[in-house]
Amino acid sequence: MLFIDANIYLGFYRTVTTSKLLRSLIEFKHDILVTQQVVSEVERNKLKVVHRLLLEIVEALPVTRKSDLPDLLQNPELLERLERLQEACDQVQESVESAVVSALTQISHSTDAVSQMLKPIFESAIPASEDELDRARMRRELGHPPGKGRDPLGDQLSWEQVLSRIEPGSHVWVVSKDSDFLLCHNGHCVLDPSLHDDLLSRGKSMAQIHPFGSLVEALKHYQQVTGFCSDSFPTEEECETITQEERRIEEIWKKQRDFPLGGTR
Repeated sequence: MLFIDANIYLGFYRTVTTSKLLRSLIEFKHDILVTQQVVSEVERNKLKVVHRLLLEIVEALPVTRKSDLPDLLQNPELLERLERLQEACDQVQESVESAVVSALTQISHSTDAVSQMLKPIFESAIPASEDELDRARMRRELGHPPGKGRDPLGDQLSWEQVLSRIEPGSHVWVVSKDSDFLLCHNGHCVLDPSLHDDLLSRGKSMAQIHPFGSLVEALKHYQQVTGFCSDSFPTEEECETITQEERRIEEIWKKQRDFPLGGTR
């Protein structure tokens, strides 16, 4: 079983190198546990995630104008060149703004490439049972991870659904960037102690849990264990590029604590 947290799926909307990885994920969809809660979180946050990314791009465009130059640089030749440059920059910015509106509209209508590629994965989303809802509410009331007590039911519900479906002796991959699920140090991830206790208390001790903060590494390990390999899985060079993208996103996420990648905290 592969359980992939919403923040990982949302990462596809922020990167430019992961489309091949997403194609591989579709090949593994038969082993992916998708909860309706995860799908809801992705749908609820994807527009904000993309808007944040596009704002970063727009704000990075050059905006130097003649009025920004000190008197020492106010010479006719430089001013003329700067004026031509600014005209070109204005045209680029106008084109970018138009593209931003188009991209946001596609995201809003779920007609963008990522939303379309996620469809075959999300179409099998599993609704929570009343028992799972009750257990998730109790988990939140007691302040047990994952999730925060002040937030609506989210990660608590997904975790209860994971627990309901783990079979003794099975392999379960938990892929998340959320510290409520796992902690990673130098690329090695461990499950939160409370979640590990959940497995023991429910007789799931024979299950082998593999926590990962990187989808690339998780899918590599999944293929090694299961022997089911994707023909479209990225090459080592492409995996390294994707990993670098993931690290870049991680740095942005750390700097923007008020707007984490998943948009749910």
